[in-house]
Amino acid sequence: MGKGLPIGNLTSQFFANIYLDRLDHLIKDEMGVRCYLRYMDDFLIFGWSVQQLNIRFERIKRFLADKLKLKVNDQAFKIGSVTSGIHYLGAHIFKGTIRINGAAKRRSLKRIKKKSRQWRNNKMGDQQFTDSLTSIAAHLNGFSKIRCGVKGLP
Repeated sequence: MGKGLPIGNLTSQFFANIYLDRLDHLIKDEMGVRCYLRYMDDFLIFGWSVQQLNIRFERIKRFLADKLKLKVNDQAFKIGSVTSGIHYLGAHIFKGTIRINGAAKRRSLKRIKKKSRQWRNNKMGDQQFTDSLTSIAAHLNGFSKIRCGVKGLP
């Protein structure tokens, strides 16, 4: 037929959410992790100690290998402290605050300028332009909505 599955931002997010839903349930429901963030295949787990985080990581690795046939890149596994901050998806997360990093801000401004140019040159309609700006703003604003729902992190 010559038709393939469109691979793009929304379809990739959609399929990642479906495929990794079992991981989410393992971490939140079975392991009892109260503060967990995931965007596609990037995730953060908070814990009280390095030992606790290592135990969680090993269980997650086993689950991904055995149940989902996925391999974790051990080099991507890092333990950090919220006191010194954790880099995640263009933000620097500290206890009590989240800052968008300079590169993410610059990328967002560049996207806004590009979309504005397209709109001014009638290569994009009003609704598409509004939707694009709304998407960029929602991405930046999304970091402010990260909450664990508990006074102590994990």
